[in-house]
Amino acid sequence: MIQLNSKKFKEIENLLESSIQTGDFENFTVFLEKEDNLFLDGFINLFLHAKKDKIFKSIGAKSVNEWFASIEKYNSRMQDPRNESPPESMIPYLLWEHSKLNLTNALRNSRLTANIPQKGGVLYYLGGMSKCIVLKYEIISDYPKFEIIEIIDNPKSAFDFWGIINSTGLREKNILKEILSTGHKLIFHRNVLMHVDRRKDLEVFGPTIDTILIAEILSQCIYETDDLNVETAIEIGCGNGLISVSLAKNCLTLKTFHSIDINFNSVICCQRNLTGNLNPFHYKKTEILLLNGSYNASSFKSKYDLMVCNPPYIPLINNDIESYISKKDYFEAVGGLYFK
Repeated sequence: MIQLNSKKFKEIENLLESSIQTGDFENFTVFLEKEDNLFLDGFINLFLHAKKDKIFKSIGAKSVNEWFASIEKYNSRMQDPRNESPPESMIPYLLWEHSKLNLTNALRNSRLTANIPQKGGVLYYLGGMSKCIVLKYEIISDYPKFEIIEIIDNPKSAFDFWGIINSTGLREKNILKEILSTGHKLIFHRNVLMHVDRRKDLEVFGPTIDTILIAEILSQCIYETDDLNVETAIEIGCGNGLISVSLAKNCLTLKTFHSIDINFNSVICCQRNLTGNLNPFHYKKTEILLLNGSYNASSFKSKYDLMVCNPPYIPLINNDIESYISKKDYFEAVGGLYFK
């Protein structure tokens, strides 16, 4: 888990403790619903809470993962006025309702503006990257319905299906294979929904786990604190656009943002994800410029408060590797360009 003790983290911590003591979660709910706070990850606070085990036991769940696996059942019980639960049991309920609303809006917007598929799977990274929730979704009458298929603890790769696909049930296994076979990569992290269509977004890099880690660190180090006032930023090598979209959407002080990639398809993919995530007023508030080409510092007159670059790292192939695996398979495996 990544936990850097940001200003927003402390605010959530104080609000939770106050709400538990008083039994009044109105201030906490209002805080989560503020537009400036939609990207916050209160699950970090929950997972680090000293009474975490007691909290989940209070709603009848033996563990965090058991709660996630049957989340609708537990939340329905919370909504039943006949059931009395201690105040702390409201924490996971409110955090999930907050997350579900954000994901619902993200899928609806992206369906309308970025043409994501009507049904498929989403990988939702939360809890400071300590968990990846694999969700099946289907948009019916513009409203998505969700089902949690699997929970991956401490994910090591962006699409870490193969570690769980052999140990899950037959129905879940078939759903996971169906998600994999579509060619669509959808990742939700910090209120940003990323979509890569492997059939069309040729040679577009990522999203890989390190890209999501960088987005998480940026969230905690920059977006959640007042210490750094980032007004101008650039991403060199935007790839699919996760970091670019994260900056454009969640860095509230940003006024000018540039993004560049040598691959034209990457620029198009980044533009599509910006359109799917940003409301029109964001384009008026922030000057956003996407460029196709090689980065050359002399070509840019701007000075940047923040420069981000996450280049793909591809090890050089050697004779030992070449003896038992083809170069094509090897580079597809480590390059982040292909989806299998």
